[in-house]
Amino acid sequence: MKNSHFYQEGEPKLGRRLVVAALQAAGLSLLLAGVLMSVYAYFSLRDDLHEAIRVQARVSAYNSAAPILFEDAEAARETLSALRAAPAVVCATLHRVNGSLFARYEGAAPPGVAQNERCTDLHNGERRDWHRAGMLYASEPVMQDKRVIGWIVIGASMASLFDRVLAYVSMGLLSAALALLLAYLQVLRIRKDMDLTEQRLERLVYVDPVSNLPNRRAANSELEFLERTQAHSGFLLALLDLDDFKLVNDTFGHATGDALLLVMGARLTSQLGQNASIYRFGGDEFIVLVPGGLAAEKAQYGERILQIFGQAAMVGSQSIVVHGSVGLAHFPDDAPDASTLLRAADIAMYRAKQSGKNAYASFDSSMDVQLRRRMRLLSELRRAIDCNELMLEYQPIVALSDGSLVGVEALVRWNHPELGLIGPVEFIPAAEESGLILDVGHWVLNAACLQLSHWRNGEVEQLRDLYVAVNVSAKQLSRGLSEQVLAALALSNVPPQALQIEITEYSLVEALDTNVVQLARLRASGVKVAIDDFGTGLSSLGYLKRLPIDKLKIDRTFVKDLPGSADDAAIAMAIVSLAHNLGLEIVAEGVETGEQAAWLRTAGCNFGQGYFFSRSVSALEIERTFVRQAFSMEPVLEHS
Repeated sequence: MKNSHFYQEGEPKLGRRLVVAALQAAGLSLLLAGVLMSVYAYFSLRDDLHEAIRVQARVSAYNSAAPILFEDAEAARETLSALRAAPAVVCATLHRVNGSLFARYEGAAPPGVAQNERCTDLHNGERRDWHRAGMLYASEPVMQDKRVIGWIVIGASMASLFDRVLAYVSMGLLSAALALLLAYLQVLRIRKDMDLTEQRLERLVYVDPVSNLPNRRAANSELEFLERTQAHSGFLLALLDLDDFKLVNDTFGHATGDALLLVMGARLTSQLGQNASIYRFGGDEFIVLVPGGLAAEKAQYGERILQIFGQAAMVGSQSIVVHGSVGLAHFPDDAPDASTLLRAADIAMYRAKQSGKNAYASFDSSMDVQLRRRMRLLSELRRAIDCNELMLEYQPIVALSDGSLVGVEALVRWNHPELGLIGPVEFIPAAEESGLILDVGHWVLNAACLQLSHWRNGEVEQLRDLYVAVNVSAKQLSRGLSEQVLAALALSNVPPQALQIEITEYSLVEALDTNVVQLARLRASGVKVAIDDFGTGLSSLGYLKRLPIDKLKIDRTFVKDLPGSADDAAIAMAIVSLAHNLGLEIVAEGVETGEQAAWLRTAGCNFGQGYFFSRSVSALEIERTFVRQAFSMEPVLEHS
């Protein structure tokens, strides 16, 4: 991985910590066991030694009764000298019953005990055991016919006891060391497995498994690092989003989509140079970070990225061309910190998508203002519907043969209480994204039908045969458009043939079979159906012949340069010819000059719509226009 700033040094690795913890636990356990065993051995051996000298004292007391009785000190000494057979016994004293010393035995002095400190205690006339200065003592009475005639005291050295305890301790330490060694070897094997697992987990934390690129977490860490270290030199951030990536997944499957992400990630990494770092930010989004990049280089990087996107990618046996939208921002020119910079790039990318996709956009402050306005409109649109702030204007549709007004297209406007009149271009895309287009579309449909009912039942005779065209969205089609339309017609008591539904090619082909059923139901009821903006979508005869439609509307992009553009003239002629051959009527949008109207009439176009005839106007102005036409009998409507 090119950058490693997101791998922070901190606590020891888990495997290393496990080794230390396991050895500490084993060592403490062994130490505690050794101490307990040593203490047990000490007291056990001491009790054994006590018992041994007690036995010696009893035997010596029994053998010393006659010497004391007959005052035979020599015999008493010989009796005591028999204690040489007991190595631990180092001294013994025989006392008369009054406590006076009768005989003494002294062996070799034990280590650490002075000669004059052995067996010097006078007995106090009772049986007891005691220890002092490395010596153990036991006293027994000398009996004659159940009468105490003296006492014997035997002292034994504890040196041998200490030697045996030391031996036990040494063996315990050796065993503990061997056990620790075996435990260490075993834990080392476990540590290796844990290190591998830890590396895999660390990779999952910072690396995207699909594209093999650093992931969002790594990107955020790198952004924070660059913010700290590139405050003066700055850096570039490019946010990339693949256009229509969902179509790839839906067409070829998610496995192919994942493989395409891997190819695009590798291509971006190899072609953007050593100075750029590439991250998969999530979904079909990538981030490019260029330390030291200048604000003036944003356009250069935008062009390079679009060129990379435009190259066909071989994924298995599929050759896929995928385009992308790119938003670029510069730190610190466009944002004071990393999080704001990321937001700025996202705003710029959104602008690129709005411009038609397969484009790049560099952030500027006006984008933020526009986005905030868009978010405000989106948040207030529900209130606008509930508070009746929406209104309709109507643009006339004229028969090119005689200039008569045959219909109008209903166009929604938002009369915002603070921002004034807002056109559909500004708020309809937000309504589409939020799902409020269903409510807006339902309102437009009902309002248009009610206005149509008013005209048909009004005093202006010329308005009674007028039809109204209403645009509908793909979401309305998918939610049962035919039922909505028929309900609106029933509510307003308007005949179906007075309503025309207009829908774009893109909206139709998203769910063609379902949409055909919906449109066929409408057409069977008498409602007219037209394809709006024809020529800008797929324009495929394969689906066009299946659609239950009545009209095609030539998009304004093919009308605006007529009659001077030979290409546009050829396209317009082809659309007119296609419509007539299919038995469809044809309407030209965006007619702005008399020359355009004349050319279209000559080409065989049935109807025209545009500023040459009238801008969109209120329902009241439509009524006034018809009144003026009824008296003046002008062949073409006056400009409003």
